[in-house]
Amino acid sequence: MFNEKVMIVDTNQHFLSELEETLALSGYFVSPFISHDVLFNSLLFVKPDVILMDISPEDQGIANRILSIKENPDTTFISIIAMLDHLPSQKELGKMSYCGIDTYIKKPFRPLDVITRIEHVLSQRREYIRAND
Repeated sequence: MFNEKVMIVDTNQHFLSELEETLALSGYFVSPFISHDVLFNSLLFVKPDVILMDISPEDQGIANRILSIKENPDTTFISIIAMLDHLPSQKELGKMSYCGIDTYIKKPFRPLDVITRIEHVLSQRREYIRAND
């Protein structure tokens, strides 16, 4: 671990608190958010390496907000992991890829699963940044 910053957004306060504790105990600096709006308004202040974002099919406009993260030079290298309560269809996978979501994890998940997923996207991010320096 390199003490990376992880932002989490989930509307379930209990789940958010448990995930925050798990990640903090694993060495991450964690910033939890209960609302997507607050998360998007805090990106430049927190400067996370990874965002774990609860996404549901009902989230209208979330795709445009994620695209704006990936298109902004100050936030383009933030890795985004979608947390889903279902297995995505091929259409959803395509939409997530188009928006810039790096990967997803299906709820419920074990703590080790989410840590492994975070480390995977972070190692890809480190390699990309090293190769383009």
